[in-house]
Amino acid sequence: MPEQPAAPSPYPPSYPAPAYPQQPPWGQSAYDYSPPPKTGTNGFSIAALIFGILPICFLGVVFAIVALVQISRSRQKGKGLAIAGLVLNGLWIIGLVTAVVIGALSTADRNKAGAITSGGRLSVAELRVGDCFNGDSSPGSMTASVDAVPCSELHDEEVFAVIPTAGDTFPGDSSMSKQAGGACVAQKDRVDGRLLPETAQLHWYQPSQQMWDQHHRNVICMVYMPVKHIGSVRK
Repeated sequence: MPEQPAAPSPYPPSYPAPAYPQQPPWGQSAYDYSPPPKTGTNGFSIAALIFGILPICFLGVVFAIVALVQISRSRQKGKGLAIAGLVLNGLWIIGLVTAVVIGALSTADRNKAGAITSGGRLSVAELRVGDCFNGDSSPGSMTASVDAVPCSELHDEEVFAVIPTAGDTFPGDSSMSKQAGGACVAQKDRVDGRLLPETAQLHWYQPSQQMWDQHHRNVICMVYMPVKHIGSVRK
């Protein structure tokens, strides 16, 4: 008996779902129009590290900030270099501030009349008549600073004269020593001999070539007392 044809389906034939390209996540464009990321190391990050090792006006801080901003946009290498430069500059700044604070705290203070009221380091160029200090000087010494103290405290040296040197050119250490020694001897009457210990000596600081070039050209005449003394010996 022949097969009977199947009855036609009352439903329309099914077709496979059409294939659509995969869509990007919501909020993104199907096409990327951004420029390709830059390659290599950011130049500002290298400069930040260099100026962190050799600080010049702390430009490394500026270069490091610029480098970090650029790297966040360009995705270049060098973020670690920029951070290292920033850290190094920060350490330099902290060191500078610390040095300034320590220097300020270790400097001798004067009152309105000019007398030293608290001990500390004092530049030889800042010494005045009546200043007392402790040091290991000798006739014709050259030094940068001394340990100044009020004359009411134990000290072994006191300034009794500050004399400007003559001439426009540095005469040399030997000639300067002769000129300074003679000038201080001529002013020794400013010291009260009755107050001087027997071991007292006449000393002076004379300007060096470097001090002369910096316009510090005074001779500092002082009394040196091997046994520390309290009070002034000037008239």
